[in-house]
Amino acid sequence: MEWLTAQIVLTLGSVACLSATFLLYLRIRRWARRFEAHLSRHAAEISREWTRHREHLDQRLAEVEEVAQMLTAAPASTRQGITPQTRGQALEMLRRGAGPEQVAAALAIPLHEVRLLRTVQKIVLSQL
Repeated sequence: MEWLTAQIVLTLGSVACLSATFLLYLRIRRWARRFEAHLSRHAAEISREWTRHREHLDQRLAEVEEVAQMLTAAPASTRQGITPQTRGQALEMLRRGAGPEQVAAALAIPLHEVRLLRTVQKIVLSQL
């Protein structure tokens, strides 16, 4: 009888260990799936962030190229540029909604300088 009791206890212990192992396996598998899903979401987030930064840099590059084009297209002149007072007036007029052509005509300064001033101001303001 003792032998039978020992066998039953041993069998029940083995079943309990196997059950616990199986449950642990299921939990680990579920955890691994959740972790994989989390990594997938995180990878997508990183990809979106990378795309957003590239678009931002592309926009900045276009602005720099526009300024470079304005500088190379500007006719040679003997003037040293607009005065600080004229620049302030031009910025104020632009801020109030005047177009570059209106500002250039009103202040008697070259149109390309007004456009350049407006572009540089946009870049400066976007950095704030």
